[in-house]
Amino acid sequence: MENFLRGCKAALQNKDGYEFHVVLGNEACDLDSVVSAITLAYFLSKTSSSKNLVYVPVLNIPREDFPLRTECGFFLRENGISEELLTFRDEVDLAELYESGQLSLSLVDHNVLPRSDSFMEDVVTEVIDHHVLERKPSANCRVTLELVGSCNTLVAEKIVQEAPQILDLQLAALLRGECQKDTFRGGGSSEFLRREGLENDLQVFCRKYGYNVLVAMVITFTAENEPIRQIAVYSQQGELRKLVSRALEQATSPSLDLSLTSCGPCSHVTAYSQGNASASRKKVLPILKDFLRKNDSSSRPMQAFQEAEDSKGHSGFNEQTLDNHLEATEFPGDDGDQSDPQDDPKGRGYRSHYRKQMEDGIEDENSFPPTPMNSLVEGCPLDRGLPKLTAEAILERISRITMGDTEGNSITGGQ
Repeated sequence: MENFLRGCKAALQNKDGYEFHVVLGNEACDLDSVVSAITLAYFLSKTSSSKNLVYVPVLNIPREDFPLRTECGFFLRENGISEELLTFRDEVDLAELYESGQLSLSLVDHNVLPRSDSFMEDVVTEVIDHHVLERKPSANCRVTLELVGSCNTLVAEKIVQEAPQILDLQLAALLRGECQKDTFRGGGSSEFLRREGLENDLQVFCRKYGYNVLVAMVITFTAENEPIRQIAVYSQQGELRKLVSRALEQATSPSLDLSLTSCGPCSHVTAYSQGNASASRKKVLPILKDFLRKNDSSSRPMQAFQEAEDSKGHSGFNEQTLDNHLEATEFPGDDGDQSDPQDDPKGRGYRSHYRKQMEDGIEDENSFPPTPMNSLVEGCPLDRGLPKLTAEAILERISRITMGDTEGNSITGGQ
């Protein structure tokens, strides 16, 4: 596995003579997405006969954000994969590869590209996912989709069926370990808040993006497969933290049924247990937007909370900030000014094309970007808890795999 990942990075440094098939995880970059991307790319490389086609797993976040994915880093290190071996979204120019005709894509743990990436839709050749299907059918794209608890389950099944000979101890540990961890049982926000150096990490993150406040949501499951949601508010500005916390506490559409919990050593965090477990991010976000609207129109503008340390020149914490940074980052680097098309490094003017769509009213202000429908958003198969595993269900799955193998052998023999 180490040699495979090093080979990917080396090929990306010297692109000439290569074509690249990128296995792209979702923008949440959770453990399921990370392991699915790595293991599927490894499987494809081991079963490919092409010497010029490089299969690259790409984690769909900037490298500098990866330390915030503490579970991912810990799990990979446990299984012999260091962070230096990974390839992140900011380390490969997909637009350049696309325009040069060197790119094809597999999507794992999501099945539709966000608008900012939709220019690459015609080179998506495979999708493996466990969320509700959102993409349109295409003869050029093979879709494997089943509403199971983990996308990695489907990748593991593919490997077992098509190339069991590549399974070594490390690959088996990655597949098995992630499937076990993807039951979302754990300490939730309390475990997160106890992490060493958390306050400093949060402060650095806020300074980098010009945020005055962060709202984090966590979901875990009890031993009885019942979902538990928790929510935490972080801000160095105590008055602002109180205002945002009060808005969440007093919300009625819907009521979050919040009760205070321990913040551990974090002195700038207010943490809650969320009694209304059905209130997902998409239901909490409008509460925050409504709070911002009311404060923007009041006699006490949110700009009063802007600290001098904000070196990026943001004008304040307002609804537009929330739309741009919490809801979606649709046009990275695009400040809305008109620019020369020759200055666009990605070419094709796709940013201006989608901005034009927005201005034409194709999407209204209440719309949300397509997000991976995992347990952090509503509509997930796990919203009512994990599926009950029975001996009958396991036997039925094994029978299906056996039947598939038998049919495949029959067809091969007939040829």
